[in-house]
Amino acid sequence: MRMEHGCNGEKPVMNASFNPAHNNSGKHLRSGVLNTGVIQVIKVLCSFASVVLLSRLLPPSDFGVVAMVTPIIYFVSLFQSLGLNQATIQKTSISHDEINAFFWINILVGLILSLLVFAISPLVGWYYGDERVVPLTIAMGALIFLGSSGGQHGALLSRRMEFTKSAVIDGMSTVGSLAVAVLCAWVFHDYWALYYATLAGTVISLVGSWAASNWRPSWPRKVSGIKGMLRFGAGITSFNFMNFFARNFDNVLIGHAWGGHELGLYDRAYKVLLFPLQRVVWPLGGVMVPLLSRLKEEPERYRQTFLKVQAQLALAAWPGIVWGLVFADTLIPNILGAQWEGAAAIFKPLALASFAQVAMSGVGWLFVSQGRAKDYVRWGAVNTVLCILGFVVGLPYGAFGVAVGYAASEFLRVPYAWWAAGRRGPVNMRDIVVALSPQFVGSVVAGIVLWGAMPFVGDLSRWVVLPVSGLLAYIISLLIVCLFPAGRETIRLSWRFLLQSLIRKKVS
Repeated sequence: MRMEHGCNGEKPVMNASFNPAHNNSGKHLRSGVLNTGVIQVIKVLCSFASVVLLSRLLPPSDFGVVAMVTPIIYFVSLFQSLGLNQATIQKTSISHDEINAFFWINILVGLILSLLVFAISPLVGWYYGDERVVPLTIAMGALIFLGSSGGQHGALLSRRMEFTKSAVIDGMSTVGSLAVAVLCAWVFHDYWALYYATLAGTVISLVGSWAASNWRPSWPRKVSGIKGMLRFGAGITSFNFMNFFARNFDNVLIGHAWGGHELGLYDRAYKVLLFPLQRVVWPLGGVMVPLLSRLKEEPERYRQTFLKVQAQLALAAWPGIVWGLVFADTLIPNILGAQWEGAAAIFKPLALASFAQVAMSGVGWLFVSQGRAKDYVRWGAVNTVLCILGFVVGLPYGAFGVAVGYAASEFLRVPYAWWAAGRRGPVNMRDIVVALSPQFVGSVVAGIVLWGAMPFVGDLSRWVVLPVSGLLAYIISLLIVCLFPAGRETIRLSWRFLLQSLIRKKVS
């Protein structure tokens, strides 16, 4: 550690190295994926526990109220960091003064955005015709400023590839949020329990990032070279701006056209599958983007690292998605309770959408790690147009129609995403198709077998059918994957990765 002085020359500012302690990409990948994976398993379990417990403590309308406000907050939050967190991670070299400038920019922007949310809260309540939305919007708007003060600290942890610290903070935030949510729902029995959970998670993440990063801001001063990083950040922000509509406009449309109950069903169906899946994919991106950014000058290592992780992700996720799709009518009522039976039909097309999401999960890693902000924006534009078109076409048929439209748009995006990401850089479209083909075929075969077995398991206990069928989905998929050379290589690498990780943990 070294000490730097603020611009007034008086008070020392703690500052740690801004680069990884060593350049062993394999070690970073193993430790990052393993530690992040363990925490994400905990987070997924917490997410399911949250869905199950809160769905029994709160009615659908309470979730609908929060779901009405959430897209507004997400939209405003898109501008919270101006893409400067990703700029800190991706830049080849960076100084304290640059990070310090980004920190103060984030603070100023966060304050402005929070005040903006306060101002528009009456309009949000008028739009939905629900007075409960106004105070909730104000309360959630305050979290934007709170979160903006920890962005650069979290980005430094990612840049230094201190994935274990980031994962632990993430896990603590999730567990704390769940505990607060359940306690408040049990005590208050209203939608404010969901807000207090978000507040708790934000505070824990903020405190943890400041403590773990070992970096403190100083007074701001003029820094050269900021404009280039602001342009890169603007590209990231532009993509996030468009991607917001692809991820949240469905909630706005359903809430306005069909009301809180229908939106509550859609929200719960979404969170049972897509939310846990995103809890794995997004943090994995937190590992892959800094790692691939460090490998930009080694094209073959870059290519192999990306394809290996993308193939292993599909191997782990696709059979489970297919299982959930086939057994949705049994799975959803048993997870959420009888009052949520209507969410089962909505869950099925969302499961198909999640299948496509896994196929595209690594595309953003390629754009960001290669500094291709303009290509990232173009992909975001296509993404947004197709998703909104799917939402609008399906809206007359309720939440189910919106889910079907969303799934269709996701599958339409897959080939374009692969082409756009692969037309430049070390990884091309053919590489991705070859890497994922065995897992795709294996999952489809597993789904056909499970669907064909449905008529023969009707009299069996659901507590037997669900776990056995889930295990069978993975066994069938693995057997089919083994028929392909690329599939056998993926399984071999996965097995070696697991053994090396276990040996490393045992030695530690």
